[in-house]
Amino acid sequence: MAKRFTEKNKWHDTWYRELSPNAKNVYEYMCDNCTIAGLFEIDHWLMGMLIGFSEDDAKKAFQECLKDKKEGSIKVEVVKGKAFLWNYVRQQQPKGLYDSNKAHKGLIRELETLSSKFEGAKLALEWGYKESSKDPKDDSLKSKVGYTKDFERFWLAYPQRIGSNPKKPAYDKFKQIIKKGEATADDMITGAKHYADHMHKIDRVNTEFIKMAKTFLNQREFNDYKDQVHQPAKILRKEETGGISQFGDN
Repeated sequence: MAKRFTEKNKWHDTWYRELSPNAKNVYEYMCDNCTIAGLFEIDHWLMGMLIGFSEDDAKKAFQECLKDKKEGSIKVEVVKGKAFLWNYVRQQQPKGLYDSNKAHKGLIRELETLSSKFEGAKLALEWGYKESSKDPKDDSLKSKVGYTKDFERFWLAYPQRIGSNPKKPAYDKFKQIIKKGEATADDMITGAKHYADHMHKIDRVNTEFIKMAKTFLNQREFNDYKDQVHQPAKILRKEETGGISQFGDN
């Protein structure tokens, strides 16, 4: 049986949360039945029959998936009876597409073909394609690091981002900060939680606007967030101001 990844962070996406139960079923059906590039051939009758509701209900639910969406949300683009799922490639290949990876070559070719018709395919290529002789492996395959319970709490609290967010460098920085006595584990965990809450409020979770965890720790940004639980509106960081901090610390 073929297997595919699922994007658990969609439940924090405002667009996805506001879909009706039928529309959520339709979107999940499309994710399970599209091509490796995210192209889905629209058949409302089959969709309804397999999910378990009428063809008319399937059409209404599908149309709901096409409503206007904010930047960074899941998008569905339709051209001549075919739907392209904008975030599908990012969901399945979060580390990008490498021409040296045999499994990626067919996907890259399909996206190149689709890019003349679908804006989403063009954007997927611009985001994901990397010319490289080496496909980087996941940190979990490189090292059998025994992460501490405190760091796992930090990692669980930290908001998810699109693109690279290596775990091992963040763990090294986490340990270093504690060893130097610059902050406690609870300081960093609380800062991560409040950062995640703040980014949820401005609909930036699971986008490239989320800092890599290592950068968040390296720049000691947890200090800016850990005491802001009652006044999140006062935090106006670089991700909201085009790179200029309200506080003047670039």
